[in-house]
Amino acid sequence: MHNEVVLTWLLLYVQVLHSIPSVHDSDDGLRFHSLEGRTIAVFNEQMLNQTLRTSGGLSSSHEDLSDFLQFVLQEMNPCVDGKHTCDPHATCIPLVKNSAQTDLEYICRCNAGWSGSGFHCENVNECELSRILCSPDMVCKDTPGSFECLCGEGFNKMEAMDICVDVDECLEATHKCDPNADCQNIPGSYVCACSLGYNGDGMSCWGMCEEVAPAQRIDCFQDQDQTPSEKTCKHRGCCWKPSDDTPDTPCYYPLPANFYRVVSWTQSSSGVLAVLDCDGEMRYGDGRGGGGRGPYHIGPYGSEICPLHLSISFESEDQLQIRIFEAFKPPSMIPSYFFPERRGRGKGVQVRKYSVKYTPYPFGLVVQREPDGFVLFNSTPVPGRMNGLSFEPQFVSLSTQVEEGVTFEGLGYRGPSKHIPTPSSSQNGLNKYVVWPESSNQTGLSPFLLSTSRKEGGSFGLLMSNPHAMEVIFARDSLTYRMIGGEIDLRIFVGGSSKDVVESLTEAVGRLEDLPPLWSLGFLVKLNSSTSAQDAAGEARNLMSLLGVHDVPYDGIVTNLREFSDYSENDLYSTKFGRSDRSFARKVWEMSEEIHSRGKKLITAVYPSSLTLEDAIVRDKFKKPVRGKMIGEEVFYLDFFNPNITRTWGERLEKLSKIVEFDGIILQSFQPHSECDGVCWDTCNKLNKFDSTEKATCAKSFQTETRRRTQVYAPWKLRKEGGHRFDPANPPYRPGGRELNKQTIPMDGQHCVVTRVEEDEDAGSGAGGGRKRLVCEGRDHYSVHSLYEMSAAIVSYQVLSDRLLSRPLVLSRSDATGIGQWAALVQDGKELETSEEFSSVMPRLVTAAISSGIGGISLFGTQVCDHSRRGENWEEKCLRLLEVSSLFPIFSAGAETVHAILQSSSAKHADTMRLLLRKRYSLISYIYTCIYVSHIQGLPVLRPVHMEFPVGGKNIDNGQEEKSSTFMLGPSLLIVPTSNMEDQPMSVRLPPSRWYNLDSGSEVTGAGAGAG
Repeated sequence: MHNEVVLTWLLLYVQVLHSIPSVHDSDDGLRFHSLEGRTIAVFNEQMLNQTLRTSGGLSSSHEDLSDFLQFVLQEMNPCVDGKHTCDPHATCIPLVKNSAQTDLEYICRCNAGWSGSGFHCENVNECELSRILCSPDMVCKDTPGSFECLCGEGFNKMEAMDICVDVDECLEATHKCDPNADCQNIPGSYVCACSLGYNGDGMSCWGMCEEVAPAQRIDCFQDQDQTPSEKTCKHRGCCWKPSDDTPDTPCYYPLPANFYRVVSWTQSSSGVLAVLDCDGEMRYGDGRGGGGRGPYHIGPYGSEICPLHLSISFESEDQLQIRIFEAFKPPSMIPSYFFPERRGRGKGVQVRKYSVKYTPYPFGLVVQREPDGFVLFNSTPVPGRMNGLSFEPQFVSLSTQVEEGVTFEGLGYRGPSKHIPTPSSSQNGLNKYVVWPESSNQTGLSPFLLSTSRKEGGSFGLLMSNPHAMEVIFARDSLTYRMIGGEIDLRIFVGGSSKDVVESLTEAVGRLEDLPPLWSLGFLVKLNSSTSAQDAAGEARNLMSLLGVHDVPYDGIVTNLREFSDYSENDLYSTKFGRSDRSFARKVWEMSEEIHSRGKKLITAVYPSSLTLEDAIVRDKFKKPVRGKMIGEEVFYLDFFNPNITRTWGERLEKLSKIVEFDGIILQSFQPHSECDGVCWDTCNKLNKFDSTEKATCAKSFQTETRRRTQVYAPWKLRKEGGHRFDPANPPYRPGGRELNKQTIPMDGQHCVVTRVEEDEDAGSGAGGGRKRLVCEGRDHYSVHSLYEMSAAIVSYQVLSDRLLSRPLVLSRSDATGIGQWAALVQDGKELETSEEFSSVMPRLVTAAISSGIGGISLFGTQVCDHSRRGENWEEKCLRLLEVSSLFPIFSAGAETVHAILQSSSAKHADTMRLLLRKRYSLISYIYTCIYVSHIQGLPVLRPVHMEFPVGGKNIDNGQEEKSSTFMLGPSLLIVPTSNMEDQPMSVRLPPSRWYNLDSGSEVTGAGAGAG
């Protein structure tokens, strides 16, 4: 009974509470009441209560208000009859303003989970407002007006415990890994890693020894002369797959298992600064992937450098420079004083004819021409085609895709004899060209390429500047640069026409510093190399008499007398010839007197060696002088990078001028050449017996050199075991497979290379301020070998400019990029004439001239016939070559060749010689004008036909460009050489213009023109 009374009381109490409105206030001055499950808003409740008390006389305002609010709710209010305009996600609340309640007003309030004015409500995303709504293993999902907690991807929800559990995609086989990849489960996901022997990202894997393009093969047996077998190849962890396209590389390193990644990229109007990384760590291991046992390799030797810096400089509207270098190491590239200071560097370029894009991973750089979008450069790796970027301490490689229809010219005078590559061809083989000065006085290639296109205005240029040994590889659809150190310094000249490209190139690397002396364009005859100083005067006299008898014009005699190039008038001693008197000097002086007495000029050969110690010489890593051997004599080698070399070389030439009065010089054996491969052991034995320290140092260097050659240097072992050993003489990759120390000084020889200019604090400050001093730092010969002759040309030009009354003439064998500022290139001609097929010599001769011209060398010449075999019709063949080379800016021939032609049994040979020389001299004014234009504008004197006639030049020789030897001498002379020994007319399709025969002066008409 008691419990029933209590329950009845509670129910009555609840009913009473329900009838009493609950009250709360809002920020806008309204008071809200909840009455019978409905909400009603009261405006100015105090005044309303007062009005109700006054009208009703009630003592309780609460009861009065409650009754009144119930009355209002019973009236026809829009919230009651549904005629309000509130948002569907809002609540309509009646509004009471006064006791009369004449206006049926209301307000709208958005419901929970919604926000807005009430008349328009938007969903509130609770998941964004708070991150703690759900447990850590769940994902918050927004719903209209609320939210819910779900399990993330890779997890399933256990309803019984309301928790999420991981899904093992590898176990359930729901992953998307490649069949040749291993699956590894991780919380919420999985990781795919290509299995052993496969490359890729795990989602897509390919065999590291399969689908390898010829351009991707790197020989695994460069360190030995032995022939690899499948067994020995696989023992090294390399791939074995003989191919007809690459017969010299049946065993090659596996494809790269990783690539560089862009982690930072900042672009402005002046260029781009970026950082490339390989996940922030140096990568070692077996390099073949698999099961997460170790990180993947990017380069073939497993010692990739990370991170790298990428710098792209927008140097002008049609030129950009791309540099990729080690982040924490100062660049050790070409000294800045080799080239003119570039205008506009560091300034923003607002309008450009190119755009730069990139692929973050795998890293690829794309340069496009604008506005047509033609791809000039694209280093994005393509499986089975090209590798992209590799950067290791002694191996740097960069590849680019080559668009169909693009061909290249260039690579200096030893470049290809035809346009390369030919992407439309079905041939998959390779064309390889090595940029590295060789022995026997042959220099390397100029790494400039001019791309020609059948589309007018579609030319562009590529210049890779790197002083280390380089190999340029052309495949059917790719171009690859491989270098043994340094950094990537690539310039792209967008151009338009090929003229524009070459002008931009020469503006960047330098143009002819000054016009050459006029006499240097005359016929230059070189004395026989076998002539000794004792017989030089007699041979020079006989040669000049022969030329005079046959009425052959000439202007200079070139001598190559090694015996006196090192001597001064007070120190005439040679260990080879054992002379110590002045008769030797008198013989040489008589020769120069004989030449000058006839009004001719004398050019003498100079060598980089010295019989005595000088201030500026190359030293070894123990600071001892590097010794070599030339012409059987022990010599030292001058350091042409040293700040003191100008004084040393100047004194050397000054002393030489007192023995032989010369008008110009030719740099001979400036590789620098040595008869030893690196260190000469017999030279060590002959050192002063009292200088035990130097002798021991020399012997130690020789033992190190010997050990290098006898040991099995195994970069493949370092690749498998991790680590890298820096060896200047024996890098893991050898361009062309050649030994770097072959017939030159040791690669670890030290040069003092000028790097900056500082104020000399020790010097007193006069009226003109403090003096400047040059600061140099040590560089291995390994890193400046390709620049040695160019540096010698710069120093020689400066010295001769100060010491000669006339303009200096420096002849060189090098076609290094930029050497055209200081020297003329005179090709030896030996390589051209090694072929027994005479028909192949002429195209190579013309290609040498054109390639040197478009590479920035204005003054070019070739000494032909000296090395060719004397056989049937030798004189006629030689005269064909002389006729072409007589149209080059520098025309030179050997005395032996001149003797053979002028004293031939057939008088017509001498007549032909006179005729071609008279034509040469009649064109000297025109040639000199072309040289002046080259000096001012940078345009080559010898140029391809398409440079003047972009459309018509493609049809020369009926379109057979690879066999064509046609070229332009300046803008107006079209030269059509022929190897035809029958003297029959040949048909040539001339470019669209009016043409005249140079000999007769008559106009040439018709589709073809006869040319002899």
